[in-house]
Amino acid sequence: MQMGKINQLFRKPVDEPLALRLLAAFGIRGLHDRRVFSKHDLVVQRTLDVLRDDGVLEELRDFYIPCKARVYLDGMSEKKAITVLKQVLRLHDHILIARERNVNNHKVIFYHVAARQERHAKMALITGGGTLRFD
Repeated sequence: MQMGKINQLFRKPVDEPLALRLLAAFGIRGLHDRRVFSKHDLVVQRTLDVLRDDGVLEELRDFYIPCKARVYLDGMSEKKAITVLKQVLRLHDHILIARERNVNNHKVIFYHVAARQERHAKMALITGGGTLRFD
């Protein structure tokens, strides 16, 4: 008998304490912390080591569908860690916003956490309340 699933990635929702531990590994203090980070920051903060040593990756295995756990949690890299963070944030009505910047002639992507509603509110402001006009 197949275990239930909540979407194409998870068997059950990731609980908030585990989500907060995941955020802490990225140097983020909570869902409402607007701290900005890049992949370079993850290397300096040794985020991958923190995820492994604190047992966050092993706990996440219990939530992922087994085939997805192998894809996203085995061979963990900074890129995969950011992907896992995005996936977990979606379960808690938050998103990870990426902004590309040029720093010393190198492309650097900066990330920060935002509530899903904030993203939609900003898009509505940009598009004039949700209606695009071509005058």
